[in-house]
Amino acid sequence: MIVIATPPIPPTAHNEQWLMTLQHLMPIDSHLLLIKEYTLGILLFMASSGLIVGFLSGFIGVAGGMFTVSFLVLLAPLLFGADIITVQAATGVAAVQGLASTVSGSIAHFRNKALNIGFLWYFGLPSIVGSYIGTQWSAQWSRNTILMVMASLLASAIYLGFRKYKAMGHPTFQTPEPLTSIEQFIWPHWAIQLICIFIGVLSGILGIGGAVLLVPLMSDGQGMPLRQAIITATGSVVLTSVGTLLGKWQAGLIPWEFSVVVSILAFVGGWFGLQTGCVSNQERRI
Repeated sequence: MIVIATPPIPPTAHNEQWLMTLQHLMPIDSHLLLIKEYTLGILLFMASSGLIVGFLSGFIGVAGGMFTVSFLVLLAPLLFGADIITVQAATGVAAVQGLASTVSGSIAHFRNKALNIGFLWYFGLPSIVGSYIGTQWSAQWSRNTILMVMASLLASAIYLGFRKYKAMGHPTFQTPEPLTSIEQFIWPHWAIQLICIFIGVLSGILGIGGAVLLVPLMSDGQGMPLRQAIITATGSVVLTSVGTLLGKWQAGLIPWEFSVVVSILAFVGGWFGLQTGCVSNQERRI
């Protein structure tokens, strides 16, 4: 019996075969993507973006849509020498990622009885209306305008992260005296509702959940403890993200090829970010 030994396939051939298989399973046929085929570098970029965005989202306590857009629109050209996705498509990816990130966190807060359902609907319903309206305008905003607004929100998110980190060392962060009724709010109800609609409109345009704006409204504006504000905003963002996702989908602004990969890995990264936040909190309390 004669055995013919076949030479091993070079690693590059394995990579090319794997990429061709992926291209067949998830063909790039979206006009929102500026690439014609997958490369190993682009796939690694998608994976790392999802993990990092998810980690930051879990640690800070917001969905992180502004991180997603920043990575896809600002960082990608530096790495690949050209845009790989349009800014409108990046907001669509952020919408999918934001919903995936906030659903898991909201379920956990609900099981722990830390989420006030009344507050969720109070802030979430006007936000979902505004977010759907905002998606109808998102395609008309220029790249530079979106990036300028996103930069402001990114600065707000970083500030919120520092605030949370400092507050975690205070004994009242974990066991504050939470608000229990909307009658405890400082501003008139109509003013709060209008602001929530405005936040929803911005969320729909940019593809973000809006927690980075809702948290200051709740904590600084209405006197809600920071931890309760973050939890309430996370739940409200679920409703906001639904309106944003439906509007983006209807407008054809979601590249599912990117969205699925980034969202799955953002979910994993979010878990690690949440655990890191818990560990940091325990260390600061010792």
